[in-house]
Amino acid sequence: MTTKTTATRGVATLTLGSIVAAGLAALAQFVLAIWLSPDEFGQWAAALSATAFLVGVANFGEVNGFLSGRSESLARSMRIATLLNLGLVAGVFLIAGFYWTAGRHDVALLCVVLGFTVPVQGRNGLLHAAAIDSGLYGRAVAAQLVGAAVRLAIGVAVAAASSSAIALAVAQLGATVAMNLVLSGVQRRATLSGPAPARDVVVRTTARERAAWAVNSLLVTIPLQIGYFVAQFVAAPAIVGLYYLANQIALAVSGTVSGPVAKVVLSVLSKSPAGVREAIAFRFGSLLGSGMAVVVGIGGTAALYGTDRVPEEWSQVVPGAIILMASLPARMTTPVVDSYLQSVGRWWRSSAFNFVDAIGTAICALMLLFVDFMAFAIILSAWKASFALARSSIALGEIPVGLRAAVAIGFEMSFILTVVGTVVGPGAGTLLIGAGVVVASCLVVGLLRRAPEDLGMSRTGSRS
Repeated sequence: MTTKTTATRGVATLTLGSIVAAGLAALAQFVLAIWLSPDEFGQWAAALSATAFLVGVANFGEVNGFLSGRSESLARSMRIATLLNLGLVAGVFLIAGFYWTAGRHDVALLCVVLGFTVPVQGRNGLLHAAAIDSGLYGRAVAAQLVGAAVRLAIGVAVAAASSSAIALAVAQLGATVAMNLVLSGVQRRATLSGPAPARDVVVRTTARERAAWAVNSLLVTIPLQIGYFVAQFVAAPAIVGLYYLANQIALAVSGTVSGPVAKVVLSVLSKSPAGVREAIAFRFGSLLGSGMAVVVGIGGTAALYGTDRVPEEWSQVVPGAIILMASLPARMTTPVVDSYLQSVGRWWRSSAFNFVDAIGTAICALMLLFVDFMAFAIILSAWKASFALARSSIALGEIPVGLRAAVAIGFEMSFILTVVGTVVGPGAGTLLIGAGVVVASCLVVGLLRRAPEDLGMSRTGSRS
């Protein structure tokens, strides 16, 4: 089976499962909004972002190290990660203590519950990576689906009974445990299947490599959470809640592909000839981004006509989510670029990109001191789209400039048309968003017709 076929089949399998899982996750957010106010979601965002600095290094990068072939074995990675993650639990409890002494008792309680998820979440990450690396895509999908279903069930039950943000924390804990029960079979299967792969014996990693994995793992997580963390200090909890829910909707859309893509592409690129990795990454990322532009355009158009059906306190969530989703086509290149950099051993460059992204996101969040929620959504989305395109252009610098520019222009046009269409509203706005879909569709067709030689690569893997 070819590398391309392996990647496509793996992503397709995981994506189908992820679509359902992400759909359940998005449904849970909307359903819980029946009982929870924007303030409650703001408290949850504060706790989640505050603990992200520790949760983000769960496994200390062992997941990506394992997938890239630089970790000695699954068993060893599990032992190391378990010991380190237990230490992180104490750190999360210290953060909870800070919020308690500051008088924010609700946020402190949420932090405590999140602390219990750390070791289980760390174990899940490694087992999920092992399932993908072994081709056990069905098991990986099953874990996602079970976790999403449990999250929804527990969240609804606790929210209906308490009308408190604790429902979000308990639901996450329950989903994490449920996923672990499903994924635990992966390690048992590996144990019963016979001798470990040769890499378990040959490959030895250094402390520097493990540090690079940990930093990279943290800096992949922080850009997703730093906005909430900064916003809680400069904006009212209700605004943070609106930001959180709108962003979660956008992430639910991108999460159907980005999570599976990052793991599958990293595994595939690590096994591919060095000469074709950059071409594979560029084409894969560009196609994913173009396809996402079509999805965002169609979904955004439909959502515009549903704005009036949303309760008044949540009325800004729908347009805010569409604006944030406008950046997704460009941002879909990010997991692919990160996977490429990791596959060629440039972990620190990947970390540097994510660090800049985090700084930019934090600065955008500070804008809430001066602008309203909708203006903030436009600023943040513009930053995310622009930086994603810059990251791809720099990291994949040997792809012909004209081709990189064409893809970037296509994504930027789709972004602008979607944002302007959302601000204008139904009617003329629908036409603008539709124009963005046409641009993205043309880009997909153009990329599909490109041969490997057009990307500056030969079919055999050597530079042309």
